[in-house]
Amino acid sequence: METLTNPATGMTLKIVRSDESLLEMEAGYAPKSPAPPEHFHPSQEERFVILKGAMTARVAGEVRELRTGDTLVLPAGTPHSMWNAGDERAVVKWETRPALRTERLFRDLFALGARGTPTLADVLALMAGYTAEIRVAPMIDPEVADYYERAPEESRLTKGPFKLEFARTQELIERHAPYPPADVLDVGGGAGAYALWLAERGHRVQLIDASPRLIEEARKRSGIAGSRLVSCRVADARALPVADASVSLVLLLGPLYHLVEADDRRKAIAEAARVLAPGGVLVAAAISRWASVLDGIARNLLDDPHFATIVERDVQEGQHRNPTGDLNYFTTAYFHRPDELRDEIADSGLTIVGLYGIEGPGWMTRDFDERWSDPAKRETILRIARALESEPAMIGCSAHMLAVGRKR
Repeated sequence: METLTNPATGMTLKIVRSDESLLEMEAGYAPKSPAPPEHFHPSQEERFVILKGAMTARVAGEVRELRTGDTLVLPAGTPHSMWNAGDERAVVKWETRPALRTERLFRDLFALGARGTPTLADVLALMAGYTAEIRVAPMIDPEVADYYERAPEESRLTKGPFKLEFARTQELIERHAPYPPADVLDVGGGAGAYALWLAERGHRVQLIDASPRLIEEARKRSGIAGSRLVSCRVADARALPVADASVSLVLLLGPLYHLVEADDRRKAIAEAARVLAPGGVLVAAAISRWASVLDGIARNLLDDPHFATIVERDVQEGQHRNPTGDLNYFTTAYFHRPDELRDEIADSGLTIVGLYGIEGPGWMTRDFDERWSDPAKRETILRIARALESEPAMIGCSAHMLAVGRKR
């Protein structure tokens, strides 16, 4: 059995078995070894057994301490990093299925280490040639991550005007979704409000979100649901751990407004298009360019000079920033004009099926809860939203917009 050594890190790899189905190694980690960049494997499962010593792992944002005898299994697409933070050498049995070019990747990494201590840029440049085997896990914006740690996103759609957003989004999804059972990918689906609803209707739903807290909440809810989700995973919309042409419906109901750079939004839409089968449908949401100014009028928020400053940039640039820390003022986001949302979807090669204002003007009423609790008045709010949903002059008056694209 051949043993590889990385002089830069002190790591050793004994190749036990290497064929198409399995790469089995015995890895030795030097004490106080550095943590590698957080990464994931798009189509490979890894299994680690600690044979000696202790290891530290960060898995989907959660830090775990592993002792001798512990086993860690990482499904494909799981963001992770593992290192030896202790004072003694650690030995780990390491299995990768399928092997792909993983052995060659390690040989190239160790050859890089033999030439001196590589920089992070050196390592990332090498990894760029092995995207089928490994990808660096993109990081969520720290302010966005903090917001979803503190804000009760899991219950948002059950409160106030958000109930209108939920009801109308369901309507529009049902209008364009394939008949169940279909394979569905909910990207940025939080605690699973839409994913669990679609599962109840007979769809096979995978849920992805960048927030570990919300994914854990989704797992709990799926565990007690009558129709469970296929999977709940922490991942990034710009690098989906899902096979090409494997789903019939993709929901993208949050990522496009938290990806504030146009290039990042293009990547997320391209990834959604990649995983769609021919004829599959993308349903993508955005926040209206004028949502904050209309919300400010409806809730008298513009009396606060801090909010007024936020709104000024929203309207001029579409870039929403909240330096106050007040959760009522949301977090880092991009607010679209209707034509921008349509063009971003169309530029991916998808055929635009529809562009809609979700809520209509009803979300701005001061007595929304009273009206919504009255069945007749609720139906009036919904009827007006439907009547105005595609009127170009009115789409941006909704707080949220929805674009639907179909893959040829």
